[in-house]
Amino acid sequence: MGIVGAGMDVPVTEEIRDIIATLPTNAELTDLHVWQVGKSKFSCIVSVATAGDLTPDAVRKLLGVHEELAHITVEVNKVAREG
Repeated sequence: MGIVGAGMDVPVTEEIRDIIATLPTNAELTDLHVWQVGKSKFSCIVSVATAGDLTPDAVRKLLGVHEELAHITVEVNKVAREG
């Protein structure tokens, strides 16, 4: 997983990971970029892979509860279901 950005040691990074880990559909965090864009404000780019029904808007909405995230970009990559 790519992890880059000036803000990678801030608490919001772990909060992003926690939200992805608790999504209602099984999703793997494949890429995360976080950087500071203002005083106590951050932008992030999140990429997840899932076989489930998950939209970028759904993930963005869940991440949006964190007021320190001023700009959120989400990419959802569909993978084949196992079985």
